[in-house]
Amino acid sequence: PPPFHHPALTPYRSHIFRGLNKAYAAAAARGRVHTPPAVVARARSCRERDSLTVVTRFGFRSGEDYYERESVAPKLHNLQLPSLVVASRNDPLVPAVTVIPALAGASGALSAAWVEAGGHVYFPKTLHLGEPGPLGLAQQVIRWLANQ
Repeated sequence: PPPFHHPALTPYRSHIFRGLNKAYAAAAARGRVHTPPAVVARARSCRERDSLTVVTRFGFRSGEDYYERESVAPKLHNLQLPSLVVASRNDPLVPAVTVIPALAGASGALSAAWVEAGGHVYFPKTLHLGEPGPLGLAQQVIRWLANQ
């Protein structure tokens, strides 16, 4: 699949950004932002948006500093509780090639379920992770947790 910034995904990206702009404007109305909504609305990439919003609001040095400090990847080797990551090989925002190296260094407490459909913030209602019972992400994860 093409990455999120690819021109073929312009309609999808525009839809996502419209929703983010709406949420950001609501936060601005409550006085909780450092960058005017009109400036953020002109951002054309996730990195640019993050630099204008998260970085400025929470005091990171840069977008890269934010990504490095908040990434869970370097901490996965310390994981002790049974945990499950559900990832899509076709996720437009978090490509599989960026997830695989992080999982390689994880502790044995982490299980990974790779699926073809969905990804990032959406998984189909018919998602099946191999667990008995109802389909769908929440139900399948609950069944997985019950079996741990």
